[in-house]
Amino acid sequence: TTTTTTAAGTTTTTAAATTTTTAAATTTTTTATTTTTTAAATCYTSSNYAHVQAGRAHDGMGYALANGSNANMGLDNLYYTTTLKMTGTNYYVIGTCP
Repeated sequence: TTTTTTAAGTTTTTAAATTTTTAAATTTTTTATTTTTTAAATCYTSSNYAHVQAGRAHDGMGYALANGSNANMGLDNLYYTTTLKMTGTNYYVIGTCP
């Protein structure tokens, strides 16, 4: 069994089994391949104000908080810039993207 994962989030698992019997002329070959692809994370870099206006964050007492994780991004204004990574449906974390 071989498992390979790429940076884009594609996982491929390959399993192979081979049985060969010469005297009885029996040959059994089984090969199975499974490929699972997940979308790469989507990242947004913008002012905290723009994140709130776009619905990626919300305002809490003058601070921008990332939706889902509630991570404090700093003041909710045009002068603070943050990179948000979407890791799930309406779930954002502060982070960097490749």
